[in-house]
Amino acid sequence: MKKMKLWAGAAVLLLLIGVLAACGGAGEDDGGSADGSYNKLTAEEAYDRINSEDHVAVVDVRTKEEYEESHIEGALMIPSETIGEEPPAQLPDKDAEILIYSKSGEDSQQAAEKLIGLGYTNVFDFGGIKDWPYETVSGPAADDSSAEAGAGQAEGSQGGEGQTGDAAGTADGSGQAGTASPNTQDPEESADPSFSNFKAEDVNGNAVDESIFADYDLTMVNIWGTFCGPCIREMPELGEINREYEGKGFQIVGIVTDVLNQDLSVSKEQLETAQEIIEKTGADYLHLIPSEDLLYAGVASVRTIPFTFFVDKDGNLTGDVYSGSKTKDKWEKIIRETLEEVRKAAN
Repeated sequence: MKKMKLWAGAAVLLLLIGVLAACGGAGEDDGGSADGSYNKLTAEEAYDRINSEDHVAVVDVRTKEEYEESHIEGALMIPSETIGEEPPAQLPDKDAEILIYSKSGEDSQQAAEKLIGLGYTNVFDFGGIKDWPYETVSGPAADDSSAEAGAGQAEGSQGGEGQTGDAAGTADGSGQAGTASPNTQDPEESADPSFSNFKAEDVNGNAVDESIFADYDLTMVNIWGTFCGPCIREMPELGEINREYEGKGFQIVGIVTDVLNQDLSVSKEQLETAQEIIEKTGADYLHLIPSEDLLYAGVASVRTIPFTFFVDKDGNLTGDVYSGSKTKDKWEKIIRETLEEVRKAAN
């Protein structure tokens, strides 16, 4: 038991460190976009994301000449002025985690806003290369045609067959980022991916277990944090969805990441903050506190929030996993499709 406690405490610490960086320290007034998809990162935070094991796309929006003189290794060259009314060919997955930089920071913000306008949902601006204290490289992009670079590389789906792809700096050593993929850590990769046998408490201190899934064909599990602006901004609409689906075999369950201390005790202050956010946003569905069982089941492996996955009535993972916030319309489409698939499989 002592060994398990030590592991769980370390998992809590890693979870908090990981998601703090991945959400960019976003708050309710962080200057993000209306749908919560745009956030600012520091150079240090961006460096950690680029060197993580998650899939990210790094985008340099300067001119070709500036790129060739000096750029971050593995960055895609997509000059800001080339971003128009069509999504860039190098960025086929609109739910991918995209990190943008420019010369001084002004163009990166404009480029990020353009991408958001085109429907990209997980965009981060980390300013200008002049403030980048880490190593850079020189030379042309792997494909000099910024309009065509990356086209035809490994494809990723959006809410269909799941998403995979190359991280910035491919395994073959080319240094050129492959197709952008969503920053997801599938709970199925954890040591024990089952949500079919666990014990935990909700934010009101009530004991819960896997039976919370039994009366629903599909449960959407949304992992969030009290510090995360994108998480909080989508919660009012998640609350609306949950109420609209009442009696229709679907529910939403939240897991709040940052209410535990490293020793697994509950932080009273953080718990109160979580309760206030739930009340203010109208996200009046069940919210769980991570227990040792939930950490083992995969919660500790999550490095980006909001992070969402689905389980059936037995607590088995089903459908795709999703990193980043989405609009109500997008979530409703995903829910309808996943619910249909689950019901077909059950018949």
